[in-house]
Amino acid sequence: MIKAFCTTCGSYHRLGTGNTIALGAKLVEKLERRKSIDLFTQAQKDAPTLFTNYLFGENRGKMFGLLECKDLQRKPAILYAFSGQYNGHWLVEGWVPPIFNVDDFSNMTFEREKQIKSLTRELEHTAVGEKKRLSLRAERKLLSQTLMKDIHSLYTLTNFRGQRQTVTQAFYGNNGIPTGTGDCCGPKLLNFAANNDLIPLGLTEFFWGRATKSGSHQHGTYSTPCNEKCVPILGFMLCGLESKS
Repeated sequence: MIKAFCTTCGSYHRLGTGNTIALGAKLVEKLERRKSIDLFTQAQKDAPTLFTNYLFGENRGKMFGLLECKDLQRKPAILYAFSGQYNGHWLVEGWVPPIFNVDDFSNMTFEREKQIKSLTRELEHTAVGEKKRLSLRAERKLLSQTLMKDIHSLYTLTNFRGQRQTVTQAFYGNNGIPTGTGDCCGPKLLNFAANNDLIPLGLTEFFWGRATKSGSHQHGTYSTPCNEKCVPILGFMLCGLESKS
């Protein structure tokens, strides 16, 4: 069960799992059989970059999510998402897209990420204690913070009242916005539903692949959206859903 506070209406909004655990088991069967996330195309392409063995290597596993919905004619619909990128892919057929425009994201980040990497390499070759090192660290920190602020401006969240806010506007909390906010399955699924006249009935996520270093996520385990990055924006994103049910 998701329970999240909405800064717009000043109340909590909720969404349960519905039938998504059973639906998730069917998705898992497909992942095991195909050994690829290329599950929804008419002609299976077997692109190596979409194989699931990627999730069991040094990059470790990934969260996948399902959103059970109905359309305005009350016909059922199921949406699928993976968190972040998949082996360099933001867009994979059959999976909901990211919240931002991919071309805008690439244009914004390409050159500045190169600058940040260049500063990191220079730091690696600068001795601890050197005055130059402090200057390089300060420059890299400012560049990273500015880039992250600009990236957040690309994420326009839509709720079920038809209202739109950036991640910065919608985020509830005082600890700063974590990197990757808006890239997880829950926000991607709900944003797509709100923009396509679909009414959510249930949501769940599961982890697939090699366990995280911390052990917080294990292969095949189910969970609700995370408290750090998702719940602070899901209150706004779920606003208005009660009136649609």
